[in-house]
Amino acid sequence: MDQFVFSHKHYVPIMKTKAGERWALSHLDRTSQAHLTPVLELHDTDKNLSTHADDVCEDLSSDWGTTDPFFLDTIWVHGTAGLPGPLAAVFDAARNYALMAMPVVRVTYDPPTLAQVRAILDEDDRGCMLRVSPSQSGNAALIDSTLRALDLEPGQVHLLLDYQASQMELRQDIPRIPHLADWRTFTAASGGFPRSLANLPSNTWHLIARSDWQGWEPHVSKAGFARRPTFGDYTLRDPGAPPKFGVASVNMRYTCNAEWLVRTGGLVRDGAAPQMKTVCRDLIARSEYSGAAFSAGDREIFQTAQPGTGTGGATQWVQWCVSHHLVFTASQIQQHPAL
Repeated sequence: MDQFVFSHKHYVPIMKTKAGERWALSHLDRTSQAHLTPVLELHDTDKNLSTHADDVCEDLSSDWGTTDPFFLDTIWVHGTAGLPGPLAAVFDAARNYALMAMPVVRVTYDPPTLAQVRAILDEDDRGCMLRVSPSQSGNAALIDSTLRALDLEPGQVHLLLDYQASQMELRQDIPRIPHLADWRTFTAASGGFPRSLANLPSNTWHLIARSDWQGWEPHVSKAGFARRPTFGDYTLRDPGAPPKFGVASVNMRYTCNAEWLVRTGGLVRDGAAPQMKTVCRDLIARSEYSGAAFSAGDREIFQTAQPGTGTGGATQWVQWCVSHHLVFTASQIQQHPAL
């Protein structure tokens, strides 16, 4: 079995497989890509599942590449109990495009789904990620029964302690985790970005606390854990279902040390997209701006601020902001003096 491992000095962003996120992955510099491993949640669609899986996997083969592993979560196409058919279809597509995909497993999967995961593991020989909630993480019997169904030892499994929208409680929860020293990797993740920005006053900047980062960094940077978890977050999305079509508004979400710098504007359908040029001009003049060379997203923000350039649209604004977030967070972890 492949011995892919990483330490707490790594980054595990949880991302949808939508176009904004894929663009951000495709424009990573090699150093940043080497310091992160995404959990990619296959978004649902009205397409036939096999066609959808084939399309997404073809995109990922160029956007992420075929040499670096990643975790592929299919929950949004089958639910928390799982379904063996969708799992097989998705990982057949991943295999067809030579992706280094590893399945994400939950302790709520039913026996047929676990049997299908085991078949995937036998064929691909890469191991898997076990994704547990805080309430499940201390249930040794439930975790061990899942491992037995997969015929895996903890050392073949990447453990993800997923707080979703809740604050991390690492000092309380880590001591309760069974086999703590044995998991191949151990990540704790939460999602601090609000689901909606509609209540924020528009056309002015706001600072929103990165509660996910603040729930991890002050604790992991100090001694006291038997094992320090890797940091995971939901980038600039909330942990809920992948967004579908909605009413897009002008918005900028820019990651800083301990906060997100956020600004909203009018609705795109009402002709407000040109407001983004003002937003970008304001941002590049602020001390929080990392510079045009920092990431592909920062370069696009800088270009949009210039006279005579376009405004981009809702998908492009997600691309730029997620791109900056990935590079910023990966470098923040790598450069942290106490980690």
